[in-house]
Parts: sequence; C-alpha cells; structure tokens
Amino acid sequence: MDYPEGFPENLQPPVDAAIHQAEINIVKLRRSEDLPENWQGAIWICLSSVFWAFANQICKAGKERLLTGQKMRKILDQYLSDLAVHYYRELVPVDVDPTETEQAVDAIIQLIKESKEWQNLQQQLKTIAENVAAATLLNHDQQTKTEVQENTTNTTKTTSEERTELLLAYKRECKERGITVTDTMIAKAASKTWNDRTQVALWKGGDPRSKTAADKRIRAVLAKKPHLE
Repeated sequence: MDYPEGFPENLQPPVDAAIHQAEINIVKLRRSEDLPENWQGAIWICLSSVFWAFANQICKAGKERLLTGQKMRKILDQYLSDLAVHYYRELVPVDVDPTETEQAVDAIIQLIKESKEWQNLQQQLKTIAENVAAATLLNHDQQTKTEVQENTTNTTKTTSEERTELLLAYKRECKERGITVTDTMIAKAASKTWNDRTQVALWKGGDPRSKTAADKRIRAVLAKKPHLE
C-alpha cells in the first residue's frame, strides 16, 4: 500500500521495516487455527505495529519542520484508516458478515485513539506545534531586529553622506574665493569651546555621540558662511 502524499521519503525506511514484519506476521496468522475466531486481534497486531512506527516518523517530520501540524494530523488519520482497510482485506475470513467487519474495524481504530500511546502521540504533536510556533516567533523577532539594524545603518550612512556633502560644498565655495577652510576652523566658528575638529568629525560621520545642539551649530556655520565675510 502507498504512503500518504507528503510523507518524506527519507523517513520511510523504519516504517518499511515494520510493514515487512507485519507481512511476516500475516503469513503466520493465516496458518494459525485461531485466525477464523480471532481475526480482530490479528488486525490489531499488524495495524498497531505499523501505525506506531509511522506515527513516530511523522513526529520526526514535524520536528524537522517538513510537515505542518495540520498536515501531520491529516496524514495520521488517513494512514490509520488505510491500514485498517488493508489488514481487513488481508486477514478477515471471507465468510464473515461485512457489517460485522466494518464495525470491528471501526472499533479497532477507536481502540487506537483511546490508547495511552495515542494520548502520548497527541502530546508530542502539541509539543512540536508549540516549539515550531516559538521558533517562528523567534525568527520573526530576529528578522525584525535585523531589518531595524539595517535601516539604522542605512540611515546613518545617508546622514553621513549628506553632512559630508554639505561640508565639502562649503569648503569648495571657500576655496573658489581663495580661502582654505578646515574642519577645525568650522568647529571653532560653531562654538567657542570647540578647540579642535572632534565635534565636526563626529557630526560628519553620523556618530550618535553628536547631539542635536552640535547639528544646529554646525549647520548654522554652513548656512551663514562666516569665513566668506
């Protein structure tokens, strides 16, 4: 029988092994004198061994984020039903009432879903879903943080370029008038307490240590052009 669509091929071998073992069991069960009276138990033996091997691999697929939670639930229900039908056809004697077999198969599926193993499986699926959700949120936060950092970097770069252009334009205008203006000269014109080019260099580079007051003072110098007076 085929696997449900979407079941990763690399996770199939352990289930293949369980299926082969079930086929071996089927041959033995067919030879057993108890099969006509205990075909429900025979179905249970084969179905449960294969299904739990399959469920274990589905959980691995979920942990590896190869399947969504919705897809895992759908595949598990589908495969459980498919297995029940398959082993019913393999093991139920031909003279058994079809109505009885349908009820028995439904009962076996129900037993699976009422078992402790099924509860454990649901807990695993819940944990997987919570882990995936947490990882998704973390990735989103990291992506947002990266975008903010990139935007901040781009803003800083743009600010630096804009300020550098203003300085160069002023120096070029002064040069055309025969006056060589340096960053130190601009700094001293901006504030009596600035004795070197430090504040202008910080401002020009978009350094966060350069405050709003410094920005206003330096721009005022570039606008009033005191070196051309």
